[in-house]
Amino acid sequence: MATSLLNQPISTWLRKKAHWTFPGFFSWKLQIPPKLKYFFWLVCHGKLLTNVERVKRRFAANYYCPVCHDQPETILHMLRDCPAARMIWNSVICLDSISRSMQLDWYGWFFANSQCKKLCYGNLQWCSIFVYTCWHIWKWRNKKVFDVGFHYPFNPGKVVIDSAREWKSANTLKPHQSSKTSVRLFWKKPPMHYFKLNVDGARSINGKIGAGGVLRDSTGAWVSGFYANLGCGSVLQAEAWGLLLGLQMAISHHAHHLLVESDSQVLVSLVQHNVDDMHPLKTITDCCQTLQRQLHSCDLKHVYREVNQVADILSKFGLDAEIGVHFMEQPPPQVNSSLLDDLCGSPRIRTINSEL
Repeated sequence: MATSLLNQPISTWLRKKAHWTFPGFFSWKLQIPPKLKYFFWLVCHGKLLTNVERVKRRFAANYYCPVCHDQPETILHMLRDCPAARMIWNSVICLDSISRSMQLDWYGWFFANSQCKKLCYGNLQWCSIFVYTCWHIWKWRNKKVFDVGFHYPFNPGKVVIDSAREWKSANTLKPHQSSKTSVRLFWKKPPMHYFKLNVDGARSINGKIGAGGVLRDSTGAWVSGFYANLGCGSVLQAEAWGLLLGLQMAISHHAHHLLVESDSQVLVSLVQHNVDDMHPLKTITDCCQTLQRQLHSCDLKHVYREVNQVADILSKFGLDAEIGVHFMEQPPPQVNSSLLDDLCGSPRIRTINSEL
């Protein structure tokens, strides 16, 4: 469109300022930073504070260009006709049609360049490069005025193109390389003569907390279980109480060789390491460590929730139960399906980070 316009008399397509108010003339969809879009808007509306505009607003008395000191500093002079601006444009312009636009008046020049979407410098649209160039001319003009030691870049065109490429690269969607992978998880029976304890905690939206756990032998058979209503608290408190009550239950059933699984990584870390004396769970974690030492062997580890489903169900029982701990020598019907899945080694799918 811009090329064809340049080959026509300006009077055939330009009606004073009609194009400035035409919807879509200056697109907010240009691939440029927000600050450049705002700068572009100021230029389109003649609001850029060149010296001519400053004199109109009585901000200054001198309307001459502060760079060349030869002509009144209109927006067109500052962005195109000043020798410093010409030098910058000569290092950027790569299209013959754009070179011809340098002879147009203000509206024709700005309209033709801002509407030209021809690709150059690889994959950059000229309209974006045009705004970047105008922005750098304005930026360097200000540095020339306010920074006594400023000198224009040796290769200003490279600075302009590099900044345009950097923004485009940073905002171009790259092919997504997923770091996720799906894994098959299943509950494993403990070795011969070992028991396995699974514990969990739960918290309702109103702050109630519950705990639950199940003890099974090396065949995967139910030995004992519990659920507890612990009042109100945090989910980590519920997890900690679940471990404490589970260890007590295991000791009462003479489970001297014990594997313990919890889906709370935080709790496992707290128990495996000595916590600060001021930690709110210091007393409970110390009790858990004491109970572990009463066993011949006790290995506590973190597992995913998918292989801790029986304890998860029991902990939720506690939310609606009477305050206190409730032990069960037989499994309730609600956990039979999960118990059977664990016994058969039925896999459950979970998506995890592939780095794990």
